[in-house]
Amino acid sequence: MVRVLSLFALPALALKTFLTRADSNFLTKNKECLSGNINVTSSKSLSMNDIKILSKKNQISINDIINASLSTSITSLFKEKGGPVPKDVKIIIPGNIRFSVYKNYDEVQLENKFAAIPMSVPTTDSMTDAFKQVQQLGKDIRGSFPTIYGAYTVSKITALLFPRAIMNF
Repeated sequence: MVRVLSLFALPALALKTFLTRADSNFLTKNKECLSGNINVTSSKSLSMNDIKILSKKNQISINDIINASLSTSITSLFKEKGGPVPKDVKIIIPGNIRFSVYKNYDEVQLENKFAAIPMSVPTTDSMTDAFKQVQQLGKDIRGSFPTIYGAYTVSKITALLFPRAIMNF
């Protein structure tokens, strides 16, 4: 059923793609060739049990907690660099696609098929505000299966029709 629905999602996917533009902010402007020092930051190890407790306490998913963390950390980065903070930042995350329906947990296999899921992550100062804003984002992602499968179909067909040199251009 999802495969059939993905065909109907292709026009909406095309429209969404053609109307989307890249973010233009002081962090990404004129940064086509990223080279030089790479700054990597990490936090202390977090307990999955603590994350689950936080998830249940705030009645949100674990993915919503990750998106809320991203929202607040991006806002902090903009403020730290001294520039204006946009209302949202566009990102792409990989969506895992499964074409089989597994009967039980032991039969589940990683099929290694992914599609790009575009998202607009709102920028917020506090995790509490972020929780409220990213809940709708999570619902939108969970309800976008036809679009995800449509994006996978388009990328697969494009990869079959065009040489790799053109795809990398």
